[in-house]
Order: sequence, then structure tokens, then C-alpha cells
Amino acid sequence: YTAYNYNPSDINHLLANIILAGRLSLGYEALTTYPVTLLGMKLPLVGHGLDANGRHGNGEYFWIDCLYIKLLLQYGAVVLVAYIMSFTQLLRKYSKRNNYTVMFILALLAVHGIIDDAIMYLMYNPFLLMIGTELISAKKNVEYVE
Repeated sequence: YTAYNYNPSDINHLLANIILAGRLSLGYEALTTYPVTLLGMKLPLVGHGLDANGRHGNGEYFWIDCLYIKLLLQYGAVVLVAYIMSFTQLLRKYSKRNNYTVMFILALLAVHGIIDDAIMYLMYNPFLLMIGTELISAKKNVEYVE
């Protein structure tokens, strides 16, 4: 919401953009350049001066660092809503167990997603591993009950 409504002439937006190392303006550029769809679209993301094929290109740079904007544009509104709902459900589950340490870690991951998209990938995202663990333990509990 903040990236979509980014206004560089507003001092609050400008300060937030500076604190986030220019990510608000990049998010605004992405959201105004590409349409938001239900199922996403292929984005020509180019980072570190490489072209879309990974070869040294013309020095262009277009990479979306915000996990939520990247999920929204690349995979669509359906995936973003499912991600946020499952994240919230996992937090609710740990809240009922009074496991505040895991809740704190998950909250930090959620905030970290604003400035980095690395948690989208399995190797950086313990959230995906936690979902798998919860699903496996739920399946075992169902098997024991039967």
C-alpha cells in the first residue's frame, strides 16, 4: 500500500524511502509499470547489471526486493493472499501454544520480507520448512487417532 501510494514530494514518504534504501520508489515503479493480476506474470527481473539471460548486459537494473510486491506481481494476488493467510494461521497456531520465541522469529521474517525477497526461496525460508513440519506432524496425529 505504501509503495503504491509513494509520493516523493511527501516528506514522510521520502524519509521512509531513505530508511528503506530506495525500495519504496522501486516498488512504486514496479507497481505502476506492471499490472496486478490474479495469477501473476513473468517479469523481466535484471539484477547486478546482468541481462535477463544472466550475461553482462547494458548495466540496467530492475529487481524487486520486497517479497510482498514480488509475490503479487510475479505469482499473483491469489498466491499473495494464500501466503499471508498461511503465515497468519501459523502465527495463530504458535500463539495458542504460547511459543513466543517462534512467533517473534516469524514476525521478524514477515518484517524482513519488506526489504528482502530471499525468504521466497526454500534455502532461506524456515517458514516453508515449518509448514512442512506442521503438515507432517498433523498427518501423523491423524494416523494415530485412526
